[in-house]
Amino acid sequence: MWTGIGKDTISWNGEIRSKTLTITDGTIQHTPTKEKDIVNKKYVDGLVHGAVELFLTEDASDIGTYFDLVTDSTGNPEETTVQAITGNSTTLIASYASVLNESLIESITDLESGIYSMHVHASADFPRGMTIYFEFYRRTSGGTETLLGTSHDSDTLGATESQEELHANITGDLLWNTGDRVVVKVYGRNTNAASKNITIYIEGDTLSRVEFPAFIPPASGGGAITNLDGGRSDDTFIAIGMSPIDGGDST
Repeated sequence: MWTGIGKDTISWNGEIRSKTLTITDGTIQHTPTKEKDIVNKKYVDGLVHGAVELFLTEDASDIGTYFDLVTDSTGNPEETTVQAITGNSTTLIASYASVLNESLIESITDLESGIYSMHVHASADFPRGMTIYFEFYRRTSGGTETLLGTSHDSDTLGATESQEELHANITGDLLWNTGDRVVVKVYGRNTNAASKNITIYIEGDTLSRVEFPAFIPPASGGGAITNLDGGRSDDTFIAIGMSPIDGGDST
């Protein structure tokens, strides 16, 4: 169902058997439920301008001393990393990198400005003066890492496991190149005179992860039915994976 040029509602249900379909104006309001349903540009933009989630794991990365960031929660049992934090200092707890040649990361064309966040579980063996924060990096295929943002410190950690929500505000877009990888590093801060331990908890049911905004173009191979009369961009028709039954072109 869509709204026509004269604001009349046009409803149609069936198959398109012509080799060419041209829609000159109108809007479509439809939530897709089938693989080849057509949707509007606004719906697609909501998908491609979205947040990417990468989950922290205990799996060793191909980068020495780093651990993997993966696109899905592993379902593995909860794991812990314990690190002594030097007194009156900051100490790296763990570094994580997206998997080499991960298809989701390879499909990114731009990292977008906005809030980059981390959800992680943590505790400390001393309930005062102990916090964590994270840094977000772009790592090139040549191994060069560029710091893009640093989060605020967490609340003071207690002796029992707690959920911590950390955020870094990155103010500029960044062109993402083939072979680039995401790296995040978690640090512990200790304002006490003596060394104390911080534990971070990942996998299991913690859903410890980093989340960030990125642009991922729609997959190639789908046809696009655009508003030919120059209407609002939200009125553009998009056909994802749509092909005519007769094998012709969709325009």
